[in-house]
Amino acid sequence: MDYSRDRIAKEIDRMFLDLPRAEKSVLLSVVVDRSFEHAWTGDLRSRTGGFAHTLARFDDSVPGRGLENCFAARLCRFIVSMLRNGGANVVGGSRLSQEFYDGCTESAARTELLGDAGDSELLEIYIKQCVVMMKAAGMIDVDGGAAVPSPDCMAGGVFTALFGSFWGKVRWEDIFPSNPSAARELRRNRHILVDLLLRQDGVFNLDSVAAEFFDLTGFGARNDVFLISFLDFYLFTWFAHFGLVEYAESDDGDAVRINATERGKSFLKHLQRA
Repeated sequence: MDYSRDRIAKEIDRMFLDLPRAEKSVLLSVVVDRSFEHAWTGDLRSRTGGFAHTLARFDDSVPGRGLENCFAARLCRFIVSMLRNGGANVVGGSRLSQEFYDGCTESAARTELLGDAGDSELLEIYIKQCVVMMKAAGMIDVDGGAAVPSPDCMAGGVFTALFGSFWGKVRWEDIFPSNPSAARELRRNRHILVDLLLRQDGVFNLDSVAAEFFDLTGFGARNDVFLISFLDFYLFTWFAHFGLVEYAESDDGDAVRINATERGKSFLKHLQRA
């Protein structure tokens, strides 16, 4: 935990002189990724140091705590309010009932959350994904066959707990289910993608970043439309939900264009240095 990314990179350069630059970048990501996994071992709520503590410190440095008002955090608070009002039946061991999700979607459709989501079908998907993150973060307890908010589910900030779960605890195949193997591989290489995102200046085409990411990691072929859509619909959509990026108008109406927000850049830099 005393080693910075720059120091790890220099050590890789020293030990693997003849390794191609792209492979060194992948190796750096593997080392850092395993360090993150090690740091996340244990309960987020009970840790006082390490990466979770670093995330909590970051939130205090954001003027106006802008990330706490992102779509993901507002959706999380809405789900907590629904659980407090009536709870949710648990089926199949740990799953929340479809009746609960139907009620959430119907109620959320009467709020600004529907406009942010786009339509009711997407809203239901986002609610289900958010519940998975909340459960992994320890924000939801099961009491007598019903799901209820944990007593301290809001402690430390919603954004911190929810993003910490998304980035370090949840299995991405559980929230990105259309291609489980791609979800697992994307999670393994997520730090490389963040590095590429931070190198972009202003608005950029998702296709170009995806192509470079595919070249570096072997995640897919440069023009694999399905995998590019996978990045768009899942990872970058949730980056937008967390307020880290925003989608921009496309000049030709076809290419997906994205822009990292100022708070998003600050947070992602903080994330990569942690």
